[in-house]
Amino acid sequence: TSGNTEIDGTLKIGGGYGDTGLTIYTDGEIKSNAVATFEDLKVISGSVKTGSSTSPKVKIDDDTKIVLTVEKGGSDKEVLSVEKDGKATFKDEDGDTKFEIKDTGTVKYKSKTTTELNAITGTTGEIAYNQTKNAFVFWKD
Repeated sequence: TSGNTEIDGTLKIGGGYGDTGLTIYTDGEIKSNAVATFEDLKVISGSVKTGSSTSPKVKIDDDTKIVLTVEKGGSDKEVLSVEKDGKATFKDEDGDTKFEIKDTGTVKYKSKTTTELNAITGTTGEIAYNQTKNAFVFWKD
């Protein structure tokens, strides 16, 4: 049939959420135990988050950036963010920035002591610090 259907209150289908069904709440929240498949999904405001209770998690935030988090100590810790201008920031699970890649083609490394720089080694195909040349070089054997 055609036309509009109005339901006052919560709509439960197939037993509702928690019983392998679907529930649409009066505030617009939709919950299901199954996979939701969309041809297209647009978020007007807010963010899209994974609901996983395990790491890693992905968060898409208001058209500004995509964030990958891991769980540490009961909370999500950002380890990678990619912003809409192309800047990518890599952190460890403690939140310390390790390096950034910018849309200008530059790579910004976390400041290191001479001892830390001298301890860096690379394998074929990697870019690593070479203490003899005092510069980052393309590593080859």
